[in-house]
Amino acid sequence: MDNFEPIAIVGRACVLPGALSPEALFAAVKACRVLIDEAPAGAWGLDSRRLLRPTASGSEFAASNRGGYVTGFDTVFDPTAFADRIDDPERLDPLVQWLLHCTSVALAEAGVDVPPPGSGLIVGNLSYPTVEHTRFVEDHWLKLGGQSPSAVLAGRDSDPRNRFSSGFPVHVVANAFGLSGDAFALDAACASSLYAIEIACRRLQNHEADLMLAGGVARAEPLFIHLGFTALQALSPTGQSRPFHKAADGLLPAEGAGLVALKRLDDAVRDGDHIFGVIRGVGLSNDGRQSGFLAPSADGQVRAMSNAYAQAGLSPADVGLIECHATGTSRGDTVELESLARVWGDYAKPVVGSLKANIGHPVTASGVASLLKVLSSFEAKTLPPTPCDDPLDVISEYGFRVLSEPEPWETDGPRRAAISNFGFGGNNAHMIVEEWTGAAPIRTQDSGPAAVATPAEPIAICAIGVIAGESVGLTSFVGRLVAAREAQDTRTPEIVLKMAGLGFPPKDLEASLAQQTSILAVVEEALGQIGPVDAASTGVYIGMSVDPQAARHGLRVRLPELLDTQTPTDGWRDANAESAPVLTAAHVIGCMPNIPANRVHSQRDWTAPGFTVASEELSGIDALGLAVRALQAGHISSALVGASDFSHESAHKAAAARVLPEDRQRPGDAAVAMVLMRERDARAQGVQVLATVGVPTSGVVPVGAEGEAVAVQISLTPSAG
Repeated sequence: MDNFEPIAIVGRACVLPGALSPEALFAAVKACRVLIDEAPAGAWGLDSRRLLRPTASGSEFAASNRGGYVTGFDTVFDPTAFADRIDDPERLDPLVQWLLHCTSVALAEAGVDVPPPGSGLIVGNLSYPTVEHTRFVEDHWLKLGGQSPSAVLAGRDSDPRNRFSSGFPVHVVANAFGLSGDAFALDAACASSLYAIEIACRRLQNHEADLMLAGGVARAEPLFIHLGFTALQALSPTGQSRPFHKAADGLLPAEGAGLVALKRLDDAVRDGDHIFGVIRGVGLSNDGRQSGFLAPSADGQVRAMSNAYAQAGLSPADVGLIECHATGTSRGDTVELESLARVWGDYAKPVVGSLKANIGHPVTASGVASLLKVLSSFEAKTLPPTPCDDPLDVISEYGFRVLSEPEPWETDGPRRAAISNFGFGGNNAHMIVEEWTGAAPIRTQDSGPAAVATPAEPIAICAIGVIAGESVGLTSFVGRLVAAREAQDTRTPEIVLKMAGLGFPPKDLEASLAQQTSILAVVEEALGQIGPVDAASTGVYIGMSVDPQAARHGLRVRLPELLDTQTPTDGWRDANAESAPVLTAAHVIGCMPNIPANRVHSQRDWTAPGFTVASEELSGIDALGLAVRALQAGHISSALVGASDFSHESAHKAAAARVLPEDRQRPGDAAVAMVLMRERDARAQGVQVLATVGVPTSGVVPVGAEGEAVAVQISLTPSAG
């Protein structure tokens, strides 16, 4: 396990329910305030109360309309401040506006007027359709179907840029602030923002950047989120977010965003920065094969925690506060406490808490929100309370404590806390953060700044699987290239999966988007070329983008509000054929943005970290770059890199026609998977080497911009078998 060079947090910002600043957030935490409410009028695009049915298990009803909703943002955000850098910023989804605000505030707090060259922005983003994405595709579908729109629909003017809601927001913000380094979104479910921070730390430790911003944003369309969690039987029917509580009956989703500005600790000290805290380690893992995508794994959680303490050279005994993942699901909270008890063993047990009791569960932003709570706890020298009037007995049985009132945080050394995020699909993360006292952390013998001048080790591409329009399989694809035959059809007629070793019920896969099933197909082809890889050290990096098809489930129940008539016409039904089935758990998971990667983990029982990467047209390239860097750093022994996009969909084509240059408007179905290894390892093991690749260098190119987007250094190997 490599040692982790300490990283300083020098700037903070947030847009969260009831808290538009870290100070407001901590004031609510200290007062044990619950910032959860019913959906604001219009938030669901309908009267949310007409859908309420506490015993609902899916379909057209929701168990609750309560959650953590951001309000009052217009009091702190002025879109005209960005008008000289972004066209019509007021027409972009609030997700983009939240990131603009957080970036501006975090940079200002860090004392940065002009970010240094190479500065980047990495954000966890829940890549379900956002509100404005949904409005654009709904408007398009209904007009395509010849419907007579209601007054609500007739008054809407949805911006086509909002269709690109996965990676585009990050590119917009990076361009607006001159962040010229890495800029992409990722989805590791609930662990996303800690994954993003970990990657940002690595860029700093490798001296690829001197300043990074990282965190998360969650702004998926709330109707779909509530319908989806209801279908998964995970939503609290009583409308309460109660982590650690004996009567907890499910989670409540929240929306929001948070970012931190990061520098190497030595640089922050040299520059006289205000240091809010120091990141000492971030452990990541995946559960591998599970009993279900929502079933927590104590073994996976323990691996992530153990990795973090090994990186930091610290013991669990050094931690005085654990900000838990705890969401208020009785099984999940209990398994997490069991995992903590295993890691802490006979050590004195710290205080445990969960911000989700205050604001609900902001999914991809939950880790950074918890980090902001911890940093404020350091500053106040206070152990924070958690609203919980009847805690689980197992908490005290294991020796942990949940506080009902704030307590002075007394300690002989620097205050240290841990933050856990355990995401559906199997993504796990555990971060250790330390109070800055003016004394540099003690480093183990091998730690310290990364070497700057070491040459990049060649990485071998050892196997390839491909679907590209009508060409299914590598042989068909290469044959078309050799013949220089232009594709007659860029659509893929069907995706065929082998039943042997499939690992998932075929009926569930029928409810999945093509971006999931296609990845399974090309992974099967690629791995068939080289055989097994190490399950414990093979990372998974899959490029993807939000599919407009996911928005159809919300349209199914919102239709009466959008049309003058309660009965859709045959024209609309034809335009929307087979696109709005009754929502089941399989449908929710089948369009879940992190699952294209986690299906591979689960099917193959791989336990190294992995996630999906969203950077619009650069998604696959950024996934490749992440894999190459992880291999060169020795964090993994092999990598599965892929990308999938099935964009023959009318709303996508309509947006592309209005946003993209003419030469980038033609859609094409494609999925690719490649197996990568260090070249020396591949040759030592007798594995074929098809080509070698260096670190891709990608520019921050917004949707619709022209210019050089990416450069990839590839050397073919003629002798490859």
